[in-house]
Amino acid sequence: MALSENNGTGGNVGNWHVRGHSKIIAQDNGSATIKTTSSIESFGGYWYSGLNIHAGACVNGQWAGVDKTGVNVGTNSTVQLVSKTLKVPKTRNWQSIDCIADVRVNGFAAGFSQVHVAVDVPPKPSHTVSYNANGGSGAPRSATKWYGEDFYISNQKPTRANHVFQYWATASNGSGTRYNPGQRYTPDANVTLYAVWKLATKPPTIQSFTAQRVDEAGNMVESGTRVKLYVTWKCDTSGDSANTVQSVTVAVQDGGTWQETPVTASGATGTGTVTLTDLSADASWRFRVAVRDKYGTVSAYTTVGPQRFLLDFSADGRGIGIGVGAPAEGVAINGEPVTVNGCRMPRIYTGSKVITPTASSNRHTLFTAEEWAKITGTDIADGHPTVLVANGDINAQNVAVTGAGYANSTKRWYVWLASNVSGMFRVNYTIII
Repeated sequence: MALSENNGTGGNVGNWHVRGHSKIIAQDNGSATIKTTSSIESFGGYWYSGLNIHAGACVNGQWAGVDKTGVNVGTNSTVQLVSKTLKVPKTRNWQSIDCIADVRVNGFAAGFSQVHVAVDVPPKPSHTVSYNANGGSGAPRSATKWYGEDFYISNQKPTRANHVFQYWATASNGSGTRYNPGQRYTPDANVTLYAVWKLATKPPTIQSFTAQRVDEAGNMVESGTRVKLYVTWKCDTSGDSANTVQSVTVAVQDGGTWQETPVTASGATGTGTVTLTDLSADASWRFRVAVRDKYGTVSAYTTVGPQRFLLDFSADGRGIGIGVGAPAEGVAINGEPVTVNGCRMPRIYTGSKVITPTASSNRHTLFTAEEWAKITGTDIADGHPTVLVANGDINAQNVAVTGAGYANSTKRWYVWLASNVSGMFRVNYTIII
């Protein structure tokens, strides 16, 4: 039975002996403070007067001593002589701490009496560090973290099919505190560490994506208004043999929007074709393909140019086409870039957009990088475009539009207003590149 307090008496000398008392008077997670007191005690109806005494008290080998003269001890009484207090560090195991009290009387009633009054110090607290493979296998065994001692995360890493181990986290979804193998762990608390994984399989690859003008029979022609698109893809099956294509979608850019058409697709690899109609032979067209499998989506782009005309005249001579078929009247020019008298002619895109503010402000997002690419087919950070804006629906929201500006830090175009606005409003825009 563990003792946090202990009393005892030593050998009798006549009608006196030493009385020892030991007690844990305070403790925390790392130590226990022990006090041992040495006293002289009379018994059998005797009393003493004028004793010369040397007394000692010891805790775990550390002594305190005192010399006293003229000590009086009443009938069957106890007189405290000396105490020793010591803080003892806790270890991983129970400790029996030897405590000693002794009294030596010189002269009258001479003699020596000693007693051992050991107390038991409990071990320091311990906590369990557990590992959860979180869908994998081979997690390290649970380990003990002792209070105040250094603990290091196991270097053993679990494994999981088609995944790469990243780190350990205190939450199963990967949030909380992160720990790497071999890293020092300091909290004195029970914890379960969860493996965090990253898929090893790569997204699909688009091996080719081409466009060709064709006639109704599917024959390649330069002046056809039909465009046949060819796409070849491959899914990564190195980590997942069951990985197959989920969808393949092609799209043509028509002004500021993309018109999508699904492509019949299946398997881990394949080739798909689709023919789009009513695409003017006098214009260039931009196409996009998106291939999606279990682990990601990738996109690719291609273009088809207009039919080639160096110089064309209408039958009655009222129309002239340069690089494009002649219109019935007027002049039509196609090419990139188009220069007149050495000056490059801009590309112009127009449209209308409803702005839904997220907060009351005089600045609101007009175009994100993705929206800009869909409208212009260019990167939002390229060149020095001009954006003109105007209130598109003054009856819906009385908004005074002052202009538009680009912020390179956010890769966004913003519309500026004369005052803070929190409600929806419409903006008409013209992009000049």
